[in-house]
Amino acid sequence: MDNQLQNKQEKIDRKVKKLLSAGKNKYFALFDLVIYALLLVFIVGITLFVGYMPKPAGNAFQVYYNNRQIASYSLQKDAEYIFYIEENNAYIEKFDSGKAYKEFNKIQVKGGKVAIIETDCPDKSCQIRGAIDYGELICLPHKLRITIVNVDIDFIT
Repeated sequence: MDNQLQNKQEKIDRKVKKLLSAGKNKYFALFDLVIYALLLVFIVGITLFVGYMPKPAGNAFQVYYNNRQIASYSLQKDAEYIFYIEENNAYIEKFDSGKAYKEFNKIQVKGGKVAIIETDCPDKSCQIRGAIDYGELICLPHKLRITIVNVDIDFIT
């Protein structure tokens, strides 16, 4: 019986030693941490480089309604246009302050940038974006998309 008790005590001692030594094991060596830190710096650097890289400014913009191009204009001439929808047909023309429009977006070209400066859609998210010279402006309620492009200016009105 004394031998059995001694065996049990030895098992308990081994388990306690194992538990006490568990915190002493190193999961990462110093070299591993250096590699992870360098990898993190590289990823952050690439992300910042790509994010802040200058985007090529366009010289024209194309207007799409329901994914169909309906007009193309130059960004080099300041102007105001009105995009409006009547009976499921979209139109774009020079802005006329004497007309009343429903389902419209007022588009302004100024200083080589285009912006939607007024709209009657409920969320006005297209208006909030501001003036752009690259990328796209999108108005989901009116199915309007304005895309900045680089094209030969000779044929654009």
